[in-house]
Amino acid sequence: MRRLLLGVGVLCMLLAGYVSGEGQFQWRYYQHYSAAQKNRQALANLRPGMSQEEVRTVMGEPEMVEAYPRETVWFYRTATTGVMEGSQEIDFTPLFFDERQRLKRWARTTFPSWPLGAAPTRTSP
Repeated sequence: MRRLLLGVGVLCMLLAGYVSGEGQFQWRYYQHYSAAQKNRQALANLRPGMSQEEVRTVMGEPEMVEAYPRETVWFYRTATTGVMEGSQEIDFTPLFFDERQRLKRWARTTFPSWPLGAAPTRTSP
């Protein structure tokens, strides 16, 4: 009887873990989808020459930041294609700032190129 109760208890714990894990995935997907939708709409309010603070006011905090010798790139989630495998570059729109911290451009498919050996420094905001 004791073994049966122990087995049922373990089974209940496994099922609870499975159900809660699935719920976490769905919640994360919803968060990513909501952020992508909000960010796509906010992109329409950007203008070249805006300061980083102005962009932060419009877009919120970037999910990723990369620093290059002559520019800084902020990444905002604008799609959810890579949620199944984690965050992928295709899900993000880069915003490029010059040395004066002014917005130069943004694009879904344009990533800066840097000289060989001069890889970017990625930081969290």
